[in-house]
Amino acid sequence: MKRNYFVKAMLFALLAVAFTACDNESVEGEFVTDDGQNDTEEGLFVAEVAGVSYTAETTNNVYDPATGTIVISGIKADGEVIVLAADNAGIGTFDLATVEGSSNSAIYFPLNDLFNPYLTAAEFGGSGTMEITALDLENLTVSGNFQFIGARAQLDAEGNPILDGEGNPVIQNISITDGAFNAVPLVLGDIDDGGGGDPDPDPTDPEDSFYALADGSEFVDITLETSEITVAGIDMLNVVATDATGGTIRIDFPKDLGVGTFDLQNISDGTAIIALYNSGLGGENLTSNPGTLTITEFGVITGRIAGTFSFTANDPLNIDPVKVMITEGAFNIDYIEGGIADEVFMADVDGVTYTPTLIEYITAPQGAETIQFISTRNEDTDQSLSINFPSDITAGSFDMAAAIETGLEVVGTYKSTIDGAVLYTSGIGTFQVISYERSTGIMEASFSFLGSDATGGDPAVFEITNGTLILNIPL
Repeated sequence: MKRNYFVKAMLFALLAVAFTACDNESVEGEFVTDDGQNDTEEGLFVAEVAGVSYTAETTNNVYDPATGTIVISGIKADGEVIVLAADNAGIGTFDLATVEGSSNSAIYFPLNDLFNPYLTAAEFGGSGTMEITALDLENLTVSGNFQFIGARAQLDAEGNPILDGEGNPVIQNISITDGAFNAVPLVLGDIDDGGGGDPDPDPTDPEDSFYALADGSEFVDITLETSEITVAGIDMLNVVATDATGGTIRIDFPKDLGVGTFDLQNISDGTAIIALYNSGLGGENLTSNPGTLTITEFGVITGRIAGTFSFTANDPLNIDPVKVMITEGAFNIDYIEGGIADEVFMADVDGVTYTPTLIEYITAPQGAETIQFISTRNEDTDQSLSINFPSDITAGSFDMAAAIETGLEVVGTYKSTIDGAVLYTSGIGTFQVISYERSTGIMEASFSFLGSDATGGDPAVFEITNGTLILNIPL
């Protein structure tokens, strides 16, 4: 399983209300040392989580000079995350209890339970303080101390809130104490842009992305996780985006789904194509009825998946009348880390399998375009088979051409003898890019074409079928 988590803009909107910045307030709190300084080793982010030592492997810290907002996060390799946020950042102490009129907040994502984080929502008993002891905008580091109590709804085995005798959600609390971060690196950026997503995620972007509107308002995700599970012998993928209130949008689909448009179901045994929406702390799971999921890229080898979705979220048992419209949904994820162990290039030439002994990659300009050439040859059988395409090609199906003219064409070529004079080109053919992960250069594609002499001098026609390539194209 590959987990992807990252801090997004508007992290500090922990409650579904409109917040405004406020001045720093002096508050009481327990810090690492009495003088407001801490003796934590430089570059470290540490804390005690329910009495257990927490040391982050990495941090992700952003300061927006335009708004004065700061977001500080300590991330463990196992998936645990602590995130702190404050407006009007500077030397001083900040109340992290999230209430109307304050943008300050803290959130803790526990191990193996990223879908139900602990929040400093005052309404549910959350509280906390953070002291910034040093904010160096020249060397881009920040130091400070923190502590907070996070709250969340207790969930049952099916992910639904457990209610007390009065019908209210049972609240769980966790205590984060002795928190400190010392000279952790800081980057400058715009984190007050009112959104955490992109309405049209770029399939060539190496970063995972997610976007959706819930009843017309942007669902601002702060974590995005993709997990693989097997249910009744069927390999499934679950894509879950979580916002700062603990609200989630989840999409489940089979790992071998492929490209196309599919109806979303409203009830699942774990193997259905389904989407769910939960508004957050104390909310119920509402499922897709009706809805559609369109997969535009699905790379089994690269792990790159891109798609769009929309659905009406409602109670699958038709007891709760609440309906939420999820629209303009789009995601672009990569659930497999790393490259490929073995490259594959093969095809049938007039029914006989062709596999190369040599593969070469050449990039060349063609007018305003750049062309990627994949040239292969089998020196044992004295054959060569090559494919060329625009270097910025994306997932999709492309008709092949007989020759390069503008640089936008996809052309296949075959030679029955490597040094032969006749070049048989793809006057008729199809090149299907299943996935092209631009961040790694890994491409999955299939192709077939009829190879003929474009000059008309040789009447022979070669049938190239079952073409498959899985290659790590040099960047």
